[in-house]
Amino acid sequence: MSKTVHIKESYREIFPIYINNRREEIEAINELLEQNNYSKIEMIAHKLAGNAGTYGVPDLGRLGKEMESAAKDRKAQQVLSTLRKIEDYITELKVEYVQG
Repeated sequence: MSKTVHIKESYREIFPIYINNRREEIEAINELLEQNNYSKIEMIAHKLAGNAGTYGVPDLGRLGKEMESAAKDRKAQQVLSTLRKIEDYITELKVEYVQG
């Protein structure tokens, strides 16, 4: 997965908020895993899968789909593994803003 993304200049103000919200979701999913609340994890992952492309981070969307599937199947280790991938992706993400 590419660590550098090209984000529309018009998203300069909202993209950092979007990424920060994903960081908060990581914390929430960790707690939800402890509670075995797979339906809520599935819901969060579904939203991530759907909105990541809009923000220019399709790789994050693919990880959302992966997590959604794991949560649907109640596979805790796979959810956790995907969560770590999301965390790593966000941590290593480099953003370049472009016109368009």
